[in-house]
Amino acid sequence: MNDNTSMGNGASQQNHLNGQWQGQPGQQGQGQYGQYGQPQGGYQQGPPQGGWQQAPQPKKKNWFLRHKILTAILALFLIGSIASASGGGSKGSDSASSSDNSSSDSAAKSDDKKSDEKKSEKKDEEKKDEGDKLPAVGTPVRDGKFEFTITKVERGKTTAGSNEFLQETAQGEYTYVYVTVKNIGDRAQMMSESDQKAFSSTGQQFSTDTSASLALDGDNDFFLTDINPGNQAKGILVFDAPKGTKLTQIELHDSFLSGGVKASL
Repeated sequence: MNDNTSMGNGASQQNHLNGQWQGQPGQQGQGQYGQYGQPQGGYQQGPPQGGWQQAPQPKKKNWFLRHKILTAILALFLIGSIASASGGGSKGSDSASSSDNSSSDSAAKSDDKKSDEKKSEKKDEEKKDEGDKLPAVGTPVRDGKFEFTITKVERGKTTAGSNEFLQETAQGEYTYVYVTVKNIGDRAQMMSESDQKAFSSTGQQFSTDTSASLALDGDNDFFLTDINPGNQAKGILVFDAPKGTKLTQIELHDSFLSGGVKASL
């Protein structure tokens, strides 16, 4: 009897322990996990309080990121179009600049031409004024040991000399310049016709035609003739110039080293 009582007491204690720690099915108590655990009788079924939460959806990429190859092609196309437009504009600008430069060059050349023409006209006027100021025909002029006097000028001659075997024919036309030369020095001096020069109204320079001068035979005393101090000699200086060319000045020298003196024709 004592044994049964002991066994009954043991069972009650065991049940008390089980009820304290594990609890009975269907009852809410501390259970296996104590006051922090779930209700006795196991886990509750069903969704958690507040309902199920839907998982977040991944963000969609934009069109350009999803089509990288097409995006790269479009980018290259746009870059090429911009470069082409820029190049065309540059060419147009270059063409305009080239046209402006050409116009400027043409205007500059035209101005230079006009300037040259004005200078030429001014030069001709100066020469004309100079010719007007030069000693006229019949006025003595001096250079070195010689005093020269132009006594007459004949133009438009086509031949020189009366002897048909010695006669000379002009390439253009002859201008005869009759000159008297006097030695004003203190020693003999030879008059050389090859040292004399004539000029046209445009400034062209002409030398004497020695062959034509020799063809004039007795009318010319200048060929290899020394003129003594105080004496004088007469002769004709012959210049061959194109037809229509008027010789307006003559430059006379007592030798090829002298400075010369000018006179009007």
